[in-house]
Amino acid sequence: MNDKHATIHNTISRLVLWGTLLVLSLSAQAVELIDIEFSSAAGDRTDILLSFDERPPEPKGFAIAEPARISLDLMGVTNGLTTKYHPLGSGTAKNVTVLETDDRTRIIVALSELVGYSTSVRGQTLTISVGGAAGSEGVIRQASARVTETNGPSVEAIDFRRGDQGSGRVVIAMSRPDMTVDLDQVSGSIVLTMPETRLPEALQQQLDVTDFATPVAMIDAYQSGNAAIVAVAPNEAFDYLAYQTDRDFILEVKPIAKQALSVGVRDEFLYSGDKLSLNFQNIEVRAILQIVADFADLNLVASDAVSGAITLRLQDVPWDQALDIVLKTKGLDKRIQGNVLIVAPAVDLADQERTALENQQEISELAPLITELIKVKYANASEIVALFSSQNSGGGGNGGGADQGGSGGIVSDRGSIIVDDRTNAIIVTETPNRIAALRTLLDQLDIPVRQVMIEARIVKASDSFKREAGIRWGTAGEITWGDSSNSVLYGPNLESVTSLRGGAAAADNLIVDLGTSSGKTGGIAFGLVNNDLLLDLELQLFESEGIGETVSRPTIITSDKSTASVNSGSQIPYQSDTGGGATATQFINATVGLTVTPQITPDDRVILELNVTNNSRGDPTADGPPAIDTESIQTQVIVDDGETVVLGGLYQTRTDMIQLKTPVLGDLPLLGRLFRNSARTNDKDELLIFITPKIIRESGNRVR
Repeated sequence: MNDKHATIHNTISRLVLWGTLLVLSLSAQAVELIDIEFSSAAGDRTDILLSFDERPPEPKGFAIAEPARISLDLMGVTNGLTTKYHPLGSGTAKNVTVLETDDRTRIIVALSELVGYSTSVRGQTLTISVGGAAGSEGVIRQASARVTETNGPSVEAIDFRRGDQGSGRVVIAMSRPDMTVDLDQVSGSIVLTMPETRLPEALQQQLDVTDFATPVAMIDAYQSGNAAIVAVAPNEAFDYLAYQTDRDFILEVKPIAKQALSVGVRDEFLYSGDKLSLNFQNIEVRAILQIVADFADLNLVASDAVSGAITLRLQDVPWDQALDIVLKTKGLDKRIQGNVLIVAPAVDLADQERTALENQQEISELAPLITELIKVKYANASEIVALFSSQNSGGGGNGGGADQGGSGGIVSDRGSIIVDDRTNAIIVTETPNRIAALRTLLDQLDIPVRQVMIEARIVKASDSFKREAGIRWGTAGEITWGDSSNSVLYGPNLESVTSLRGGAAAADNLIVDLGTSSGKTGGIAFGLVNNDLLLDLELQLFESEGIGETVSRPTIITSDKSTASVNSGSQIPYQSDTGGGATATQFINATVGLTVTPQITPDDRVILELNVTNNSRGDPTADGPPAIDTESIQTQVIVDDGETVVLGGLYQTRTDMIQLKTPVLGDLPLLGRLFRNSARTNDKDELLIFITPKIIRESGNRVR
């Protein structure tokens, strides 16, 4: 009886075991996507119906704004559809792309603009509702599910490094590759939040990284409840990139140049592809390359050596930058030929290119030589040959036309280049490829040199003022005593006495003649006459004011980086002793001169090396060469095209005070004014130089 019961028990146990194994085997079979349909609903809503052979899992995904799209992952689902791309053209949904990797199927919905969406699973059908009244409950529910699935994730290390072009790189080592990192910008700082993650006490600290000379100034890591938080505080204008490879989450903060901010263009970043988001755990490198190639509409050719898996999370990253991140992580490199993306190990690609260059060099060494005459239009042929030959080990060019061959430069060891000065041409003996390259380079060098017209205005302004005051007076008469036969005649001179004796007034009765030096004066005069006395008195005042202006306007046209000069004036002759009593006539210049060397900048400004002189005849000398008054300015300035700059001014002031007086009498208080003449002169001279450069074209029109 016991044996019978034991047999029945064993049979039941086997049946239970077989049933369990059958259930497990059935559950282990992957769910397959077998059909996709679309329907339009009210309120501009689009429903995407995905049919499976079994009940599908809840999707996990996210939405991005640029480019607008929704990305949903179905874990453990295979793709049974024959077509990847499915156009919609209804509502805000444009098309649906279905991609399959090792452990999941990704559904990508391209949108015309970012809108809400919701997901629901009913039986074997997954419905994705886009736009309209669709909400985002599915996304929130999925985020909660991911948190509950974590099992003690933690941060293992926080590292900071200086990256390329002055960027700051924060590297967070996580215990698991599937940990969630939320990134936000709060009050100018970048905040990384890892929910349900433990941050060891040793890592909870503030790091001052200012000395690294990056946009990052401070890193603050701390625990907030169940979340680990890393706050990155920048100290200047920045942009950032966040991505994850395996268990490392990397935040790269890059500086933005001030020029880029002023024009709104961030040219520090070399990537220009459309942005995408990638979030994969342990995906094959070939699969991720295919996803990027499909996104960029490129054909993919991958070497057999491309293998392995990668875990990465990229959010809103240009596709070409995402591709570079994947390639650098796996030691790969790429070449793009047309619309074909070629991926192979970097070493293999370098070896292939090296071999191709060696083969090309061998072919070039065996190529036939031809001789061609190349005419030079604007440049000097000898200078062109010297320039080309300086790149070779054979030496520089000479105007006589010698062979200028050399190795490793523009002209090969087999070739030669000579110059024909008579026709301003060069004769080249080389392979067809090298001659074509030389012609291309010559076309860039043999161009008309730009020219500049420089107008200079040399202005010398003078202001003179003179005030003069003087007095003229005199008396003549006769003194008698006793009878009229006794008398004395007196006057300032013999003529006046003689005139008195003759009974006529003298022409010059003046005792004090200290009038003004100018004949044209303002004054007052009066006389007193009686029978015995003649008194003349004249007060004279003189005041003059003069304003003069001398303008010289030399103008000159010269080529870029060429020195030119212009002079205008006269040569003053003088006699000089040549020895032995002989003399010779020599000349000294009294001219206005302008010497200039312009340089045109790429932004159409002009750098001027200037030397301006203004020489004029000075005061005469008793012997030797005449004196020359010299005024000059030598400087370097940068001027906008057509603008005028004042180089500088030379200001001179001279004040003269001259007093003439009768000795002793002129020094008497009060009465001394009758014996004095005073003159005061103020002279002011100012030199101003104005320079106006104008860039001209071949047609003569000014560049604007």
